[in-house]
Amino acid sequence: MRVPSRDLAEGVETALGRLGYELLPARIRAEAPDARFVAAGRLSRLPAAAIEPVVLFGGMRSKDAEDPRVVGVTGRPAGLHELYELLQGALEQTPRIVPRVSASLPARSFREGVDAPGAILSLSERGCLLRSTVVLPGDGALKLQFALPDRGLIDTWAEPCNKAGRELGLVFDGLPDASRFAIADYVTASLTSA
Repeated sequence: MRVPSRDLAEGVETALGRLGYELLPARIRAEAPDARFVAAGRLSRLPAAAIEPVVLFGGMRSKDAEDPRVVGVTGRPAGLHELYELLQGALEQTPRIVPRVSASLPARSFREGVDAPGAILSLSERGCLLRSTVVLPGDGALKLQFALPDRGLIDTWAEPCNKAGRELGLVFDGLPDASRFAIADYVTASLTSA
């Protein structure tokens, strides 16, 4: 998958690479790419036998809209979050909506009067993986607190979505916009930094 660098927001190519997507220049003819990035108006240049999902850059033309290979359209320069969501939807059996990064952030969780120290092992703006030092009583939602470097304290409710021993997959519930933006900024910075 490749488009001119002007079509990608700064750091997007690096971030997609860290998320497992290898971007190849169009001049390198991959035998069977997983997907293609194509500038609007150039879809007709693809060989008829090319059946891979296509992400269009720069707008939708009427002929492009009819092509069943098109999975989405993004503007220029394309940002990480919209490309990630389109690629996940087109290529993954269980797609994620937002990118997730590995982390090692001290955290505290609370339920039914029990305070459990732990650590955030992975993080996205929708949820996290928490490893706790103790098993919290009960089932349902828990209160979660953790600090993001240079971004402040995140204090929110989270709902467990899966459990393996002392590790809990959590979905944030009622996360304030300021906290969601701080987490998204942290994730993006983690993926795009050199």
